[in-house]
Amino acid sequence: MILQANKNREHIFSYALKNEETSIGRSPTCDIWIPDPTLSRTHARIVNKKGVISILDSSKNGSFVNSQRIFKKHELDFQDKIQIGDWVLRIKNIESSSEKEITVIKQKSEATHILSYQAHTQELRYQRAWIESLQPPFREHPLHHSFTSIGKAHQNHIVLHDDYISAVHCIIEEKEGAYSIRDLSSTNGTLLGGQRVYEAALSSGDVIALGKLQFRFGLEFQSEKIKPSQHQNFFGILSKDPGMKQVFSLIKTLKQSHTTVLLHGETGSGKELFARAIHHCSPRKDQSLITVNCGAISKELIESELFGHEKGAFTSAFQHRKGLFEAADRGSIFLDEIAELPLALQSKLLRVLESGEIRKVGSSQTQNVDVRVIAATHKNLAHEVKAGRFREDLFYRLHVIPIHIPPLRDRTSDILMLSEAFLSEETQSKKLSPAAMKKLSAYSWPGNVRELKHVLRRAFFASGALQCIEADHIHFAKMDGALCEPSGSHQPSNSRKNMEHSHAAISIVKPLTVVEKEAIAFSLHVCKGNKTKTAKNLDIAKSTLHQKIKKYGL
Repeated sequence: MILQANKNREHIFSYALKNEETSIGRSPTCDIWIPDPTLSRTHARIVNKKGVISILDSSKNGSFVNSQRIFKKHELDFQDKIQIGDWVLRIKNIESSSEKEITVIKQKSEATHILSYQAHTQELRYQRAWIESLQPPFREHPLHHSFTSIGKAHQNHIVLHDDYISAVHCIIEEKEGAYSIRDLSSTNGTLLGGQRVYEAALSSGDVIALGKLQFRFGLEFQSEKIKPSQHQNFFGILSKDPGMKQVFSLIKTLKQSHTTVLLHGETGSGKELFARAIHHCSPRKDQSLITVNCGAISKELIESELFGHEKGAFTSAFQHRKGLFEAADRGSIFLDEIAELPLALQSKLLRVLESGEIRKVGSSQTQNVDVRVIAATHKNLAHEVKAGRFREDLFYRLHVIPIHIPPLRDRTSDILMLSEAFLSEETQSKKLSPAAMKKLSAYSWPGNVRELKHVLRRAFFASGALQCIEADHIHFAKMDGALCEPSGSHQPSNSRKNMEHSHAAISIVKPLTVVEKEAIAFSLHVCKGNKTKTAKNLDIAKSTLHQKIKKYGL
């Protein structure tokens, strides 16, 4: 007896019912694995007991026989039409005299065309890889980005029915645009070009033999040279640096893509701004962008935050909670500081990237989500992989479109433009003196753009009622909390006498608490005691301002 499966009136595959019980669903553990979101993980079971065929439903949305929903075990006739999700099944009382190839491909829509970015050549590569069967029905099977498993078992990406093929026969892997095939201790081996291999590189046109089946590996790609953008303002990110404008252009080129992006940049370089630009350039721009700092959530809570939890899953789980991936469905999620994600959770993130499936804490059910992942880190992920702190397979799954954000010290031409933009946000119009500009340009900016903004805010208040910010008003924070000068950058200024008469005169070195108190006092004076305006000027919450006023006795 065989089971025939059809979808949209098209025959998809047939399956020989050789066992007493055959499970059907979208879980890879099912005997018949159909990765379709209209099905439950284990949707139904076909029972063959002494020639009597019946179906047991175990789904959420039901199984139907001849358009009638069944609720318990239901005996089947050969003419019955079984409907599960979008699939129509029929049982045929014919022995399968010849093994037909049955293929179920777990394939996300975009995976047939792979995007990758070669930073050293500044090229965006569009790549497509596949294996094509060399016997009827001459089917072409697209290959997954990171790996494709092939074998007889239904948990494989490509499932083949052949007596000479092992359950999990081999895998085809992709790393940085190169493909290789690896035999997984199969009984009859994997042959490449007629030679048995255990692991070998693949080239387009290579013939692979698995059991009695043969396939030809195909690979084609085209590349596009990314030229620097002509614009200096990209979704609020200001720069005239060629490296930054190259990034602007790359992001714009990706506007129709759903590909995973990995941002690398130092602390304060604006990774979240770039993530927002990527989202707003994409087809998902009208959907949610959820931002998560992986390093700011405790290891005990991060799984629940990302994937949600069921009521009673743990002590404080008093109610069902939707996770951030579910909240970002059809949109994007920005995983900042991805290197801080615990190893135990990295495998679950990999599953989301590969299959689009999540599972809530405390639940046995999975659900599908459609989320674009934008990840970011200031660490070298390749080094983290070597140190055993980051999964290699996840690294390659994320490292599809790597984007490096140049640090501010490498683009000093941007400092004046950024400074003018930040100062224009203040209530009072002020300019930078040539000496102040020289001092800013000489500094190394370990905190990048974020630090520049904070330095200018302090300088704005330190300059008091003056219309021009001088070099003496600019101070840089040290790791111990004091303020200092960059070595060799201090220039005497004629403004020192004026500064001594300002409301917020600051000495060359002062603790940050003193500077903070003086800045708040001056801002309160400028805003005539209006705390709402003062909090806005200082870019802090009103509640924080109240705490500071109480702390400093203002």
